[in-house]
Amino acid sequence: MRGNRLCLDENGEVIEGLYVLGNIMGDITAVDYPINVAGNSHGRCITFGYLLGHELAEA
Repeated sequence: MRGNRLCLDENGEVIEGLYVLGNIMGDITAVDYPINVAGNSHGRCITFGYLLGHELAEA
């Protein structure tokens, strides 16, 4: 992933039209996943999906 949720191929080039959301964006909790916070990754996916939708609608 680079910058604005852009997905990269194996050569580090942006794959046009493909975006990353949720856990695939990278771990914000370092090396430990907080299993005691159920739905944590769902919230990230919904939030960043919402923001991405607005960005794409404006483009």
